[in-house]
Amino acid sequence: MVTSKKNATPLLDQLLNELAATLVEKVRIQQESTPDTAFLSRSRAAKYLDVHPSLINRFVREGKLHPVRTSENGNARYRIAELNSIFQE
Repeated sequence: MVTSKKNATPLLDQLLNELAATLVEKVRIQQESTPDTAFLSRSRAAKYLDVHPSLINRFVREGKLHPVRTSENGNARYRIAELNSIFQE
């Protein structure tokens, strides 16, 4: 793709803004998390890892993630510590 210098600056600004927003979200999630609230829903886990939510399902099927099921409704929650280790293997 050929991009002129005139068009490159807005594109670069957009990419930097998206990266900054992602980093801010990760920091906010980490700051909100204490030992008793260190769990995320599937969608928040996906945002935290910057992946598509279906990849979280794949990690569960492959045994790389082990969700904790909430009591009555059975919704899955994922430990932040486990999410942090998933790409360090």
